[in-house]
Amino acid sequence: MMFHRYLHALRTYRWLLQAPWKSSDQIERDRDARLRRLVSIAYRTVPYYRHLFDRIGLRPEEIQGVRDLRKIPVTRREDLQQLTTEEIISSEVPLDQCIGYRTSGSSGVPLTIYRTRDLEDLTRLARFRAWRLNGARFTDRILNIGPGYERFPALLQKCRILRTQKSTPFAQVETQLEMLKTHKPTLLRAYPSCARVLAQAVLEAGLHKLSVKRIFLSSEFLDSHTEEDFCL
Repeated sequence: MMFHRYLHALRTYRWLLQAPWKSSDQIERDRDARLRRLVSIAYRTVPYYRHLFDRIGLRPEEIQGVRDLRKIPVTRREDLQQLTTEEIISSEVPLDQCIGYRTSGSSGVPLTIYRTRDLEDLTRLARFRAWRLNGARFTDRILNIGPGYERFPALLQKCRILRTQKSTPFAQVETQLEMLKTHKPTLLRAYPSCARVLAQAVLEAGLHKLSVKRIFLSSEFLDSHTEEDFCL
């Protein structure tokens, strides 16, 4: 089972590497084809979307591309929070095989989002494709402070591929400094605010020979002051 998952991941990554070099027309055709398939599956297997479409007399076949998305009523977070899990999850997806992510609740009540393992792999691979296009390597040692608390599969770690250490953004900056010294990451992934605090601590500690070559930021706006700290 695990072998097939890795084989599927390799094929997906190959597809991701080829995708950006397609013509804009081909990308749009592929996008709309996938959208049509998604809408069809949602209507057939998700009670909430079937009820939503039926309530306004909309048929899945009427959604042929992104230009037709305006025909679908907007679903708000509050709408989903009032529904049971069975109403919003596809009947074709076993819930016990999904990975649940709970939002922080900063905008109100937390919301749990479920992903299949295939979607989880696709998300990671798409992110790594962006890293690769910006100079990242499979042999990079990664320190992840915050975003997703992501850690690549154990098998890759054992093969010294994408070796990752993670830290909560709420950890003491002294702890994160120690991780810089011991793990010697060549790639740092963090929230901009966390990275700025860490950068200031590095300067105050007089650490000038760090192994970090690339910094990838996520989830927050990169202000000019933070950018200046990174360039020092």
